[in-house]
Amino acid sequence: MATKKTTPTKPFKVAPNAPKIKLSAAPTDQSAAVSKTSTQPATTVAGNLIPTDISGINISQVEAQLKKENAAIYAFWMQPDLKPIFEKAVTDGTIASLQMGSNAAAQKFSAALQPWLQVHGSSILAAESDKATAPEKYNETLTNRQAYIKNIATQMGYNTLTSDEINSIASLSFNTDYLDTSFQTQSGQDRLKTLISNSAAAAKMQLTGGTGATTKADLIAYNNQMGNPYSSAWIDSAVSDIVDPSKGVDSNTYKTMIKTASASKYSGFADQINKGVTVQQIADPYISKMTDLLELPYNTSNFSQYINDPLIQKGMAQSVNSDGTTQPMTNYNFANMVRQDPRWALTNNARDSLNGILHQVGKDLGVAN
Repeated sequence: MATKKTTPTKPFKVAPNAPKIKLSAAPTDQSAAVSKTSTQPATTVAGNLIPTDISGINISQVEAQLKKENAAIYAFWMQPDLKPIFEKAVTDGTIASLQMGSNAAAQKFSAALQPWLQVHGSSILAAESDKATAPEKYNETLTNRQAYIKNIATQMGYNTLTSDEINSIASLSFNTDYLDTSFQTQSGQDRLKTLISNSAAAAKMQLTGGTGATTKADLIAYNNQMGNPYSSAWIDSAVSDIVDPSKGVDSNTYKTMIKTASASKYSGFADQINKGVTVQQIADPYISKMTDLLELPYNTSNFSQYINDPLIQKGMAQSVNSDGTTQPMTNYNFANMVRQDPRWALTNNARDSLNGILHQVGKDLGVAN
């Protein structure tokens, strides 16, 4: 009896009449994933993740064959949200028809993938396809992406990302921007910076250099000039938002908030503050008078040392009007208030003033010239 001839199975051998396999470019963002009404063939949408040497409609047999021939592709289709799509395509003959080059089967399988693509985008298919069928290319892309992420993170000011964190960011970036056609766009770069920001926030990482440190120094300086209405913790949070493109804010967003808070706190000077005059400029006459009378050192570098002094705060907002606005003191009243402070009694000004009073009393009594 003649022996039945068997043909060895070769993974990914495309059937003679099957549509040409082609990987689609990743969308520029997730919302650009293939629409539900797309008519793209399955081999265009899913690329090399379409099993080509699978036949039959028995799920157990088909999955066993796929697992044996290519465990990576098997693992991809066995994901919880993809397994039902794949198994239905097996049982209704769509996968088998694909091996015969059926365009109708390609369209049908593509349509079945649309809900998944709406959520995940087609970039992840390109990444998974290379990972399963071109691992050297995938690993090279991963290594390059990791190095790039480290560089961008350093530019942003996050200098302490660990290797595990960088690897996680790289893998997440593949979900939407595996291919350069997407990754090298402005949207792709913004998405990467957001991933870096999210990872840094999860690790409670501080910005210690780069553009983040520059932005932080700028906000701290402006907050000081405006009377320190916000805390250092608020500044840190603001800078973290600024370096994350998804927040849609910049330094001016927070400078406006600082100015508004200062105008509310020192409402007697609100008109000047809203026109661009700083609290430091407004407070300077009060601080100069106080430090002169109390014989304290003062220059613009130690302004923040005095702005919250109770005397300065009261001088700039002596009382509250019926409309809620504050009323600053006159220079004369402010100087008299400073002389009532216990610190004034310890100054040469106080001693000179007292000596002058005693001398006048002596003259009045006829015991001094």
